[in-house]
Amino acid sequence: MLILLSVIFVGLTVIFLKIISDDDLSIIGVALFGICSFICIIAMLIVGRNLVNGNVIQDKIEMYKSENAEIDSQICEIVEGYKTYEKETFENISNKSANVLVELYPDLKSNELVQKQMEIYMNNKKKVVSLQEDLINQKPLRWWLYFGG
Repeated sequence: MLILLSVIFVGLTVIFLKIISDDDLSIIGVALFGICSFICIIAMLIVGRNLVNGNVIQDKIEMYKSENAEIDSQICEIVEGYKTYEKETFENISNKSANVLVELYPDLKSNELVQKQMEIYMNNKKKVVSLQEDLINQKPLRWWLYFGG
């Protein structure tokens, strides 16, 4: 659409330049269509840049999803390790007082590695959603640029 409008406005500008006379209407027509041509060309450049950036969105989504899958498996390994450790700890405790259990029971939430991985996981998830929105927004941009779908 922007390409078509640019061609029309540039064509009308050229036509008005060819038939220009000293009357104010011709000068106003050249100025008006020239400005419209300029605006359409700037809009084409902006929309085109957004479409070019959109070509790598799917690759970024796949990268974040694979990173999240890796983090997910690492967290599962850590949780399994904790479960094994806890099982061994509770089996070896002879005194089952609450104070001893609290001292020996490792709190998974306080593990810095797990917290950092969960933070990265959640940030990646937000980025994937944002990138998927950008991917959805590519369709209207294509339409505005060249009636693409």
